[in-house]
Amino acid sequence: MFGQLANALRAGGHAWPELARLDGVRRRQWTKNTLRLRALEAAREPLRQSGIATMPAGGLALLLRQPHAGDRPLVDADFSLDGAELERAVAILTGEGWSEILRRRDGYLMDLHAVTLERDKQQITLRAVPGRWPYGPDTDSNTDGLPSAARLLAYTLVEGFRLWGYTPTRRYADVLLLLRDPAGLDWRDFLQVVRARHGEAVVLAALVEVECRVAGLVPADVLEQLTESVGRRERVAASADLRLGTAAVILRRTAGLSGRAVVAATPGILCDLWDVARPSELPSAGLRRMRLRFLQSSSASSTAGARP
Repeated sequence: MFGQLANALRAGGHAWPELARLDGVRRRQWTKNTLRLRALEAAREPLRQSGIATMPAGGLALLLRQPHAGDRPLVDADFSLDGAELERAVAILTGEGWSEILRRRDGYLMDLHAVTLERDKQQITLRAVPGRWPYGPDTDSNTDGLPSAARLLAYTLVEGFRLWGYTPTRRYADVLLLLRDPAGLDWRDFLQVVRARHGEAVVLAALVEVECRVAGLVPADVLEQLTESVGRRERVAASADLRLGTAAVILRRTAGLSGRAVVAATPGILCDLWDVARPSELPSAGLRRMRLRFLQSSSASSTAGARP
């Protein structure tokens, strides 16, 4: 965040004696980011040649939207792609010498599939959801291959709430960058994407916090529309901790549905979360999960009770 701090100090006319050092850190970050961006572009080439379209996502897309490559550290290099192409893309990169080191689900609805690969101390993460990536370019005429500031902001606020390794401080700094994006934000498109991901409550809480600290960045009518669409159930779903596991995700995915619709949708959600092919397999899958949790709990208890 030193690049952002240097820009803010300079814009405010502050003659801070350490400003020159911050500029030095910013230049060093520019060098590191530029070298890594070149390596990442080379890694995408085999996918491009195989007809697999990838798009920068998350922090990588945000960095590429900045006028200076030193304004944000490039921590994670994420690329989004069509869910049907994920396994083929992993196989292609593996054939190019990349090693798969991690698979996980994360995101607000726990439907973001992430595969992290590594080669020569470089890491990339492929991200996909079943079907089309919801945070892609807002129009088919978008030719720069980057999501708009509005869609990146939606991704940061909705999915960033539950992204693995994404700290609140980093998330807050990214939100400020996007709210000040030189191209501006299409707030109508932003709200449409947030609603499609059932993220109104968590987005409202984050934007209210931003507005309390830095007034004037969020239009009042945006906050009003979000407030009107957030009820008690949506607030409970947003605040449900991941320790509630499957129940928390079901609450979030069924926000806004009637009780009958929730009952009808739950088997399909469970099949997706538990990687089960059909609802008839859910009882046995549930038993396996309970047995695994029992074994993990017993192992933790015995370890805690062991004497050195």
